[in-house]
Amino acid sequence: MNENKKDVIFLDISQIKDIDDDFTLLEYDEDPNALFKLIHRYRGLNEPFLANSLHWHKYYELEFIYDGKGTHILSKSSSKMYRGYACLRTPMNIHSTLQDMSAPLKLYNIKFSEHFIPKNIATHLLSSDNSFWVIYDEKELEEVIDAINRLAKELQSKDGYSESVIKAVFTEIFVSFIRKYDLRAEKNENENPHVQSALKYINNNFRDDITLKSLAEHMYLSPNYLGNLFIKEMGQTCSEYIQGLRFTLAIQLLLNTELSVKEITDQCGFHSTSYFIRKFREKYGEPPMQYRANKRTI
Repeated sequence: MNENKKDVIFLDISQIKDIDDDFTLLEYDEDPNALFKLIHRYRGLNEPFLANSLHWHKYYELEFIYDGKGTHILSKSSSKMYRGYACLRTPMNIHSTLQDMSAPLKLYNIKFSEHFIPKNIATHLLSSDNSFWVIYDEKELEEVIDAINRLAKELQSKDGYSESVIKAVFTEIFVSFIRKYDLRAEKNENENPHVQSALKYINNNFRDDITLKSLAEHMYLSPNYLGNLFIKEMGQTCSEYIQGLRFTLAIQLLLNTELSVKEITDQCGFHSTSYFIRKFREKYGEPPMQYRANKRTI
């Protein structure tokens, strides 16, 4: 596989423009490098480099979707974005968002430095490139939105007590996410541990040469046992799941970069360019370059 990663952008906070609502805590006494920024996007993602490119940054992001649809690429894995979806991005996450243009994403995004989270949690998050995401139910989402509105009010007022209230309300929001994530992790652990281990390994390594046999060997299981277990739990074969992740990334790279088909083949982990083109045509009805051309003219 080609190890040269192209079109991965380092994003500086000064590049964030064309925002619907922007509330910023400009001063933080303990450290002038501290960052806290609340953004409300109710017209979708407008910056091309945000919606179209793999990027990373030195700050954290906590994001809550309340309308629209999309696909989130985060740390080499992908997940569907819709109402109730929330994610935490760390400085170690390379990520991107594929927005469904027929249903633009409407969301709240909080950008913050490690100064605003407990030191022990910050150390844990910095040492991991895991995908942190959860799904809130309606009641939970309304509670988070209410807290975010209180946060925005304090950011706007900025009286002598605002900084303390901002930290307290943000801690409430942040802890609600961490608790939810821990519960999701606990639920996954209560499901079949072999399938959960397989998913974790696949999500982190799908661009490499993974087969059911190599995965089973890695997990010290027989291929037949793992394959049957995977189908029972996931409703699809292991190969179908891996290929789905590869196609999700391939679509991102086709639409949002100028990488060649050969380079996309290498980046996504397909066996060969001819195999990628053949499978792409079977799935989408046209070859990759034609797909790119047609989508870009829409």
